[in-house]
Amino acid sequence: MKSIYGGYTRLDTDGIAYFAGANTADGFRGLYNGIADERRMERVYILKGGPGTGKSTLIRKAADAAAKAGVPAELYFCGSDPYSLDCAVLGGRIAVLDGTAPHGRDMTYPGAASSLIDLSRFWDSGMLEAERDAVFAHSEAKSAAWTSAYRWMRAADAADEERTAYAAQCFDAGKAEAYIGRRMKQIGKPKPEESGRTVLRYTRAVTMRGRFYLPAFERLAETVFAVADAYGCAVPFMELLAGRLAAAGYDTLVSRLPVTGHADGILLPAHRIAFVTAGADDADGDVRRLNMARFVKTEIPAGVRGQMRLAAKVEQSCMEEAESALARASEEHFALEEIYKQAMDFPALGRFTKKLCAEITERLTE
Repeated sequence: MKSIYGGYTRLDTDGIAYFAGANTADGFRGLYNGIADERRMERVYILKGGPGTGKSTLIRKAADAAAKAGVPAELYFCGSDPYSLDCAVLGGRIAVLDGTAPHGRDMTYPGAASSLIDLSRFWDSGMLEAERDAVFAHSEAKSAAWTSAYRWMRAADAADEERTAYAAQCFDAGKAEAYIGRRMKQIGKPKPEESGRTVLRYTRAVTMRGRFYLPAFERLAETVFAVADAYGCAVPFMELLAGRLAAAGYDTLVSRLPVTGHADGILLPAHRIAFVTAGADDADGDVRRLNMARFVKTEIPAGVRGQMRLAAKVEQSCMEEAESALARASEEHFALEEIYKQAMDFPALGRFTKKLCAEITERLTE
């Protein structure tokens, strides 16, 4: 039976990176407000512009400039195009992010805590007007493809919900509770600075280019528990673990699968411990295998295995259709990018970017 956690290609990056949002069964979900909260940031720069207008490149250059100044950057890649940056948080103080739809991020405290950067100032509107029909056609085709993709994702989520219900009949919650209790004793009590806060981070994404994952949790942890699924029991185990840790007062980062929303990774930052369902081979520290077979009931109700296999096949078929629709969206999206690239004055944008990076670096080093 193919696991819901499989089929993701590792995205190689420097440092720690996450996805800024994800395509889910309920549509696109962005984490931009939590990542770049104007109330706790010194400054948030919000970029607006069309596809291919240099937003990702500007964000990358700002991160590179900060790195040269000795300030670390936390990067957030696009959940729809994994090779594009959506946000960089520099030294935990300044954020530069793409606020163009579907992100839909606007200034909360204009001027006081945020700045709007409109990249339309660098394009030739006349050239875009001349391509009006093409822009309309590609945009509408892209929108239709995304609508289809989300319908198939909802269908995949429904099939997975059925499989998860059957998996619960196989899961020995009592054994899992006992194991988690023992493990928490070994971890030790929450540290004084912890308050049981749970923060959502996406380390996986179903994109226009396929499925990708970022091994952030594995790189941040000294000890990684690799959760090997059996009869779908990884799903209830990870949810049980996340709930117990939060209730006990541990601070956690929880990564969730983009379509189904199941927890696929849990990180305890203060303790440098992670539980992950895949990607443990990318860990820098000690890796310990945790086979879910130990939490499978001895007697499984008749017919459950067959129903789980059927639900898995339906889910996989729906995801294949969703990814096919995303591929169509990709063709339209990159066709739009080419149109906008032709209309952009990139030399002028480059000069502006240099000045902006200097401003950001001055803020970071003053």
